[in-house]
Amino acid sequence: MSSQPHMERFRALVTERLGLEIEADRFAALRDLLDKRVAEGAHRGSEAYLDRLQAAPRTDREWHDLATALTIGETFFFRYAGHFQAFSEIVLPQRVAAQQAQREITVLSAGCATGEEPYSLAIAVRESL
Repeated sequence: MSSQPHMERFRALVTERLGLEIEADRFAALRDLLDKRVAEGAHRGSEAYLDRLQAAPRTDREWHDLATALTIGETFFFRYAGHFQAFSEIVLPQRVAAQQAQREITVLSAGCATGEEPYSLAIAVRESL
């Protein structure tokens, strides 16, 4: 099992390279992933694996595999309907009111795999306005 300093380093590398903030409630899953990747590779422990990760460019296959393991692999229209309801009923009206002079708002959908999320946002905006 990986030590606390190794876990903190792994977490920092993931944040730096992938832009993913790993919350405390996912720390056990992150530890399991680190232990699994160390065991699967030809590494002599967590420190050697972390050294390799730190030296590897962001385009390295290992970073791709880590991103896949750490992100949600499913996507569909209006996933988490409650979030879209809150967006339509609370967030969007507030943003429209705040941006009324510009008559333009910007909406960001980060981390969308195949496009269903931004299309869902566009549909929600159109239906709300």
